[in-house]
Amino acid sequence: MQSKFHYIKLVEDALAQYEDDFIFGGPLLELQERLQAIESSIAVVGQFSVGKSALLNALLGEELLSTRRIESTKVLTKIKTVTNEQDKAIVLHYKNGESKTISIEDIEELARYTTFQGTDETDELKLVELYWPVSFLNEELTLIDTPGANSLTASAFKVTEEALRSASAIIYLFNGQKGMDQVDYKLLTELIERQKHIFIVATHVDGLTQSEWQEVESSVLAKIQQQVDKSQQMIYPVSSMQALQGKAEHNPSLLQASGITQLEDALQAFMLSGAYEQASLRSIEHDYTTLMEEIAEEEASEEEKEALARKHRQLRYERLVAITALSYDKIERYGKDILRKRSDQLVNEELENNEALRAISKKYKAKIAKKFEDFKNVILNHPDVTSKFIVYYKVLEKELNATYQAWADNVAKLNEQKVQQIEQQIKAEDQMFIELMTSLETDVAMDWRTFEDQIKRLSLKIERIAFETEELHEKVDEYDEYLGELDEAAKKSKKELAEIEHEAKKLERKFNLENDHYEQDVIALGKAPKVKQHEYTEGALWWKKKYIHTDDSELVAWQEKMAALTEEHELKKQLLTQELEEQREFMFEQQEWIEVLEDKITDEKEALNDEILSFALATVVKQNQIVDETVKAYTQELHTLWRKQSQLCNDLHEAHIKKLTKQFVRFVSEVKTQAIKNIEVA
Repeated sequence: MQSKFHYIKLVEDALAQYEDDFIFGGPLLELQERLQAIESSIAVVGQFSVGKSALLNALLGEELLSTRRIESTKVLTKIKTVTNEQDKAIVLHYKNGESKTISIEDIEELARYTTFQGTDETDELKLVELYWPVSFLNEELTLIDTPGANSLTASAFKVTEEALRSASAIIYLFNGQKGMDQVDYKLLTELIERQKHIFIVATHVDGLTQSEWQEVESSVLAKIQQQVDKSQQMIYPVSSMQALQGKAEHNPSLLQASGITQLEDALQAFMLSGAYEQASLRSIEHDYTTLMEEIAEEEASEEEKEALARKHRQLRYERLVAITALSYDKIERYGKDILRKRSDQLVNEELENNEALRAISKKYKAKIAKKFEDFKNVILNHPDVTSKFIVYYKVLEKELNATYQAWADNVAKLNEQKVQQIEQQIKAEDQMFIELMTSLETDVAMDWRTFEDQIKRLSLKIERIAFETEELHEKVDEYDEYLGELDEAAKKSKKELAEIEHEAKKLERKFNLENDHYEQDVIALGKAPKVKQHEYTEGALWWKKKYIHTDDSELVAWQEKMAALTEEHELKKQLLTQELEEQREFMFEQQEWIEVLEDKITDEKEALNDEILSFALATVVKQNQIVDETVKAYTQELHTLWRKQSQLCNDLHEAHIKKLTKQFVRFVSEVKTQAIKNIEVA
């Protein structure tokens, strides 16, 4: 259906031509005022004493309005809904433009301002507004109590007529014990011609048996179809007294028996569908069309009949376009309302997830505390802690880092479950939205399969937060490194000493070998030869003399060889002895250095052990605070990442709903545009 502004423009165009017209100017100005002050409303009407106020009290859940059995309602009462108890109020609007708010505690005073039996002040009132919680109303829809369809006073009759003309829908009441008379049927006919949405309610039915009511209902429906409207109507039988009692006692059975529940459900559906907007504009459109037809008939001539026919076709076309657009707008409004509620009511399992996060944190905090307690017991009670502290400390460090990593891994796993849950939830909600829209009864064609394919192509990917944390870097490797350097120096010196000893042994073997060679050479030279003697005689007879010739040449030669051999041996022996002495002196110095180095290692180890012991004692004193601070910082870091992930999930959910809404509106708009293009008027 066309918007309010479309009809404002139509009426303005008509006023530009007919405002000064004696017959048509007034009705056009009235239409303009109705459009400018349009307010969707449900007017409650019926002949006086039919039980209007009693029904309204039943709908409101409290006896607020006068229920006299004579004509009582004089001033129009508009009932508007509120959501909070503190917003309840009564506002009096006077004919001079002033207004006054009276306390809701003075609700009994309401009759003074709205009934014929009230004070003279009612003559000065234009209307009364009652702000009260009503389930089937919203900010755009108002419930109106009228004086009555057959009021005995002209002013009250005029008030009723104006309320009926501007109302979007009508709750029409008749006495269920009496049925309808000709006044009822005539009024219903006028309301239906004005395109009003009508809820027919039978009151005072608590005095009828089931068979008696069925007889009344059949008779009334048959006459309505005969005299008023051939379309199928529905009558809501209501016992106002039972309904009011049921609400006061919170008695579902009594409420169901009273019939008020079925009426309220129908009114709720009317409100949720947004049909009241359609009904208001349809009523104005009807009055405008009727008026323009009257104008056209008044001005029409033989020459203008064809133009008038074209205009009628255009009006019919515009009406078809308006009805078609309204149908699609209703679908769009219904879908957007579902998506808006889905956005307002994000299914957030944050409390449950946070509880799981706290459980994980509690578990790993306990593990860390246990590991530190074990470490502390070892430090304080182990007899050789000074020699093994580094090992214990590294084991603690390794176990703490592994525990922190396991903590982060478990939080990351919980986070992944949460992200997958959100993704599955969004997909499930999308599917539910498709099912709801598919099940919606419409009078226009909608290809929901195409829309389903479109939303399946909407990207849905939640960015994952990496749950990574810094490892602890408290190390004592410098102890190992320093002691290792000392050990390496000692090993190197011992290796050098071994090489010196090896050289000394080689020299000793060489010395001994030289002695062996000397002895072998002496043996080979043999014993010293003896001096040879040779006797000979010279002369003869008495001059003959005996001589002895001595030959020591071999002995001398042997002695010379022995002296040379001994001299060479002594020289070699002297050189080897000197070299051996030097090697032994070097070996002695190396042994002394090794002893010094070993003493240094011993001293350093004792010093380091003292330092380690002091560090161990300090660690026992301070480490508890360090672990607590580390755990606190680690917990804060993980929870910060968790909140960031939660925000990402919620942001994606919101963004997805916005994209889905945009795609839905685009889809409905495209289908509506194509449907309007296909409209043909004969």
